[in-house]
Amino acid sequence: MRPDHQPACVAAVVFDFDGTLTRPGEIDFAGIRRELGCPVGTPILEYVHNLPGDRADPESVLDRYEMEAAERAEPNVGAEDLVLALVEHGLPLAILTRNMRRAVVRSLENFPRLGPEHFVAMIARDDDIRPKPDPEGIFRLASMLRVSVPSILCVGDYDFDVEIARRAGCLSAFLTNGQAMTTTHPDYTIDRLDEVLAIVVGDAWNH
Repeated sequence: MRPDHQPACVAAVVFDFDGTLTRPGEIDFAGIRRELGCPVGTPILEYVHNLPGDRADPESVLDRYEMEAAERAEPNVGAEDLVLALVEHGLPLAILTRNMRRAVVRSLENFPRLGPEHFVAMIARDDDIRPKPDPEGIFRLASMLRVSVPSILCVGDYDFDVEIARRAGCLSAFLTNGQAMTTTHPDYTIDRLDEVLAIVVGDAWNH
């Protein structure tokens, strides 16, 4: 986190889903790459989009892997407590993911205390919008949540989550999950989701 630990001027929080609100490592990205022939270092969605001919078969591979992961998904440590605390504090929340919507909804069925109703909006890869790190999703969510773009905090566990915030002009919090690293420059680096509370509302919220 920033050294002063002062709360930021955050009016809404946008979460990545896989590896952020869910425990990391459920989707077998290596298996997807092997089946599609996608080289390491090439983003999978962009690789599929640029394949010649009908993309239905490659997209069905993505759908299958994501639904398999959704069946076994579990909430990340502190995810439910954080979301419920932010809702109690009156902040509108959204999900912005490169996963398909059906997999997100199925994953949330495994969350004992959370559901889609806790999020004002959700943008997934099957929506008509350019995927992260293109900033279009942030701009669309700002309108849906009725907040200014600079007042959004984007929370995620991957470089794209930091990059989309930089391109859009909003704040970013990179979640390491205790081990991941980023070559980008987030506004905040957090090891656990509960650290988001101090960013948004300050330490006083925990007293």
